[in-house]
Formats: sequence, C-alpha cells, structure tokens
Amino acid sequence: PPGSKPAAMGPPWTILGAGAVLTVLTWNRWVDPQVDFGRELYLAWRISEGDVLYRDLASFSGPLSPTVNGALFRILGPGIHPLLVFNMVLLVAITTLSYRLLAREIGRWPAALACTAFLALCAFGHSSGYGIFNFVAPYSHELTHGTLLGLAGLALLGRAERSRGLRPLLGVGLCAGLSLLLKPEIALAVVGSLGTGVVLLSVFGTGRVPWLGAAWTFAAGLMAAPLGYLSVGLLEGRGFDWTGLVWPWAAALNSDVRASPFYAVTLGLDTPLLHLGTMLGWALVWALLTGGAAWATRRLPRRARGERFTGLAWFGLVTPVAAGAIVLGYWPSAFAPVAPLLAVLLVKASSASAGTSSPSSSWRIWGSRPESGDTASSSRRRHS
Repeated sequence: PPGSKPAAMGPPWTILGAGAVLTVLTWNRWVDPQVDFGRELYLAWRISEGDVLYRDLASFSGPLSPTVNGALFRILGPGIHPLLVFNMVLLVAITTLSYRLLAREIGRWPAALACTAFLALCAFGHSSGYGIFNFVAPYSHELTHGTLLGLAGLALLGRAERSRGLRPLLGVGLCAGLSLLLKPEIALAVVGSLGTGVVLLSVFGTGRVPWLGAAWTFAAGLMAAPLGYLSVGLLEGRGFDWTGLVWPWAAALNSDVRASPFYAVTLGLDTPLLHLGTMLGWALVWALLTGGAAWATRRLPRRARGERFTGLAWFGLVTPVAAGAIVLGYWPSAFAPVAPLLAVLLVKASSASAGTSSPSSSWRIWGSRPESGDTASSSRRRHS
C-alpha cells in the first residue's frame, strides 16, 4: 500500500543514490587549495598545533569554524581528506534535515526531488571556475556550519510546536547563539529567522507556548555560546577576550572594505540598478517557466494529473539547463551535475508510461494523492 515502509523509503533511497553518484562523479575535484579553501586548511592546521586565533593568526570571521576544524586535525591529523570526509558527514546532516522539513510541507517525493537538486546544483556543483563554491570544500566553513545550525533550529522549532513545550526552544536559542560565532551575514540570517519563528510560535502557533517563557528560554540558549566563548578565554588566561565576537562585525563594517572595488563588484554595489533590473528580468523568466508548466500540466487528463509534479520539474529545471547549455556552449559542464536528477525523472516518467494507470500506483510513483473521483471509479472497476 502507499503508506507501507518500502514506499516511504523510496524518496530517501533516491536522495542517497543521487548523492552516491555525485560523489563518484566529482571525487577529489571539490578543492581549490590556492583560493580561499587554502586559508581554511591553514587556520585549522595552525590551531591544531597550538596557535591562538586573533593573536597568532589573522581572521575576519568568528572563532567557531576554525576551532572545530582545528579540533578535527588534532584528533585525526592535518590533511585535506579528513576535512573533506567530515564536511560530507555535515552534508548528510544538512540534506536529512532539509528532507524532513520539506516532506512535512510538500510531501516526500517533492522533497526528495528538491534535495536531489540541492545536491546536484549546490552541494557538489561547480558554479564557477574555482573549486570552492560547494559544500564539500567550501570557501568559508562558516556558511556551511551556519546552514546546518539554521536547519537544526527550524527542526527544533517544529518540535516545540508539536510538543507545546519550552525545552526545544533552548536548543533553538543555542543554534542561534552558535551562529554569532560565525560570520555576520550568516548570524543575521540564523538569528533573525529563528527569532522570528519563536515570536510566531508564541503568538500564532498551535497550542501556543507562553510568550514570556518562550522569550526567556530562547534568550538563555542565545547567550550560552557567547558566554561559553568568553569563559574559555578566562580559562586560557586571556581575560574577557571579546575579539572573536566583535572583530568579524568590525571587519564587515570597515570603510576600507566597503570601498574596495572587489567587494563592490562581488556584492553588486558597483551598478545596483542594473543588477536589480537583471534580477527582476530573471524573476519574470522563472515566473513564465513555472506558470507555463503549471498551465500545461493542468491540461492533462484527470487520470494523468498525478504527473503534474513531473511536468513542473521538466519545465522548471531541464529547460533552463538546456537553454543555458545551448547559449553558452557548456554542454558537458551544464548537464554533468544534474545527470542524477535527470535520471531520476526519466525513470519516473518511464515507470508511469509503462502501465501504472491506477491512481494508487500514480500516487506511489509521483507522490501525488489521487483524486477522490478517480479513487471511486477505480474501486468500482475492481469490484465489477
């Protein structure tokens, strides 16, 4: 039956298979040791040898990620592969949390496709000529660590709503507090989103928790990580060393950094109106693509409506990839990262056209609930 354990395990196995294929296809091609990732290796190595961040080593980010990587090198020894394997373990956690959060909102198979696309396009993909913009060998571990903290906080928010208790909110606050030891941009995103979630939970959530208790519990978790950092400084004889908490923000707000042409171009502040127009144009393109796909799939017969999700996937994902490959001439680089995703869609389309005509079969394959009218007509056919 559709709710059986094998059917429920289909989406996770799809994600696992796509991840395994992508790991093989991109093996040892994630790293650019000369651009940014080399800094990540150097900081972790020197910390594992006893150097102190901000005293012996310069850094414009918070202390959490270099300290975690330094502890890893101290345990396993310095090297690229221990860090890559550890990052892949974190990637498994990020993907698992993403799937669980999405599956509750949009269903198992749509969540599986979203996670597969994430693995192909973000986690293992190379969006530039440098091998640093991926989750296996990131140019800044603060971003991948912050992503994990944000997703963990969202999962704990959901648990707080279901349990109607305050204890999970302590974990939500801890995730937000740890993000303060990363980079300012990821800290703003994590603290802002989780703090907003706590407010919405206490005001509008099902079985609302007391807002005063929620605020105090979240604040206690939020302050735990910064206070822990200051306590470590006291134990090491550095006194109340605020550098790791203040310096990343000072670096981000430094006038020389803001005036740098490199950062102006990187942030799009050199010609902001032009970039805003480009973003609006692409937003319209995506709206036309998804709107056209939705219109086209609504024209399907009733018995084929379980395939709407596939129609959206093909129009929304394959068409832009094909167009970009044709225009830019990057056929191999455009299609190699999404090959597992396209293979999943092809298998699903082949299975649907090979004889899965009953609504229950369509539900199992596409993750779409059958129409009530279809269920009734199918039941009448079985009993006749």
